[in-house]
Amino acid sequence: MGEEISGSNSHDQRRNRSSVPEVALHHWLGSVRSRTGAEAVVVTDEQGTWLGSSGPWALCGALALLAPTMDATGPVRSASLARTVHVERVRVSEREYLVAVTGSQDLDATTEVTRAGVERILAA
Repeated sequence: MGEEISGSNSHDQRRNRSSVPEVALHHWLGSVRSRTGAEAVVVTDEQGTWLGSSGPWALCGALALLAPTMDATGPVRSASLARTVHVERVRVSEREYLVAVTGSQDLDATTEVTRAGVERILAA
């Protein structure tokens, strides 16, 4: 999405680049979380394998486990997490991934920004 990043975050993004997809994904998720104020942002595969995240370790782990079991059509209240979580499926080439976001003021926008980066990074 065409968001501008200013200040030290812009400098950090230029410095924190990687051609290794897993590392680039880690940097991207941290940037999204920082810019959107999300509590946690997680990417898994369809089986729940935790591919990348930003946020408290225990919460990210719980999101990674729950994402494949949640309806991926928009925000859903998770009783086990006592939070609203947005899960979206992302297809990259022949693989499908799940993006899970919680704790953001705008879950839809945060998920969309995360999805765009996941598509770009994992397609490389």
